[in-house]
Amino acid sequence: TDTELQPHYATPLDRAAMPQDPALQNQIHYLQTQAHYPACRNTDVTYYGDTNAALEAQKTDLRKAQHLIFMEYHAIEDSIAWQGIEDILAERKAAAGVEVRVFYDDMGSIGFVDTAFAKKLQQRGIQCRVFNPIVPVLNVFMNNRDHRKITVIDGQVGYTGGYNLADEYFNLTHPYGRWKDSGVRLEGDAVRNLTLIFLEMWGTTQKEMPAIEPYLPAIRYTA
Repeated sequence: TDTELQPHYATPLDRAAMPQDPALQNQIHYLQTQAHYPACRNTDVTYYGDTNAALEAQKTDLRKAQHLIFMEYHAIEDSIAWQGIEDILAERKAAAGVEVRVFYDDMGSIGFVDTAFAKKLQQRGIQCRVFNPIVPVLNVFMNNRDHRKITVIDGQVGYTGGYNLADEYFNLTHPYGRWKDSGVRLEGDAVRNLTLIFLEMWGTTQKEMPAIEPYLPAIRYTA
């Protein structure tokens, strides 16, 4: 829960340390007080206006992983774009003993993967869990979905943005016309937030919260 995770977050920035823009101050204040995700310094940000460029950069960083890879996506399609990533994940697990976890939304990936997908990943040494599996019963809880797009590498590099790991997001297929989306690469302290977000959601699939401290680098930024 948020209460259990709060001690692992950094001290929020106070007003004096925030940007001068009042709109940004209000957003940061809201995120810090209501969602408990502090604004971070000491973070390099790279914006990708093309999903293929973002994917290639993401794959390059995945190949460098030495300790952990966490991936959480609304939609994963077991096809061309994903297969390139899956092979890297399996290679890092086999070559360097990297801990690899993959988490996807069941409804978001409907039509993209089947029940054999998670088993295939586990056979390749990749931990895989599904958020809120679909059941053939009318239930409003089925509207509770995971729309996040997150990759964390060694707790130091993170990716997020608008693209899922399905072929249409990279214009390998065109079910809705040509797709335009973007991605963001983070390197530095802000990745800590992505790590905590992932572990919080991973914990929804088990009775106890997962271990947190082993996956959090030391905080370098100050209030």
